[in-house]
Amino acid sequence: MAKHAIVRVDVALGNNAMSAVKSAMYYTTYTASTKTEGAIDNANIVELKDELVNGDRELIVATTPTAASTNLAIVTTPEVDYDERKTIEDWENEAGTPIRVHLLSKMVGQVFSATAEAFDKTPAKGDIVEAQAGTKMKVVKTATSGSTQIGVVVDVENVNGITFYVVRV
Repeated sequence: MAKHAIVRVDVALGNNAMSAVKSAMYYTTYTASTKTEGAIDNANIVELKDELVNGDRELIVATTPTAASTNLAIVTTPEVDYDERKTIEDWENEAGTPIRVHLLSKMVGQVFSATAEAFDKTPAKGDIVEAQAGTKMKVVKTATSGSTQIGVVVDVENVNGITFYVVRV
């Protein structure tokens, strides 16, 4: 079974101010004629649209971002699985189910941690984390012109055998 990304919301406004936490539905394709719901890992990045899912008053449309996307959020759905044979690394948000997200614009100065599966390559302390055309975070040594910076890797921690890359937004 593929290993899935794990997120840890360490110091985030959304932990105390629910206006920084939203419910969303992730779409891999979202056009006027085609709307395809998709599975997504926690710790992945989505772009929130200024649009609600049809028939819902709180569920926001989330899509795959571009490098220049600015209305970004990180997927932080609680891992609840009733199959005791699975581990946290087996868990993903299934297509067609709502996800919880923390708004990155409201997290400036805040901290989250993610496992290597959430990045396009393994980060190191001091690396810059940016948006890209995809849900994984892009890791670079110097900022890329035209890309939206998410944060900086400020630490690498090992917790119970799981390596987390700590990002300050």
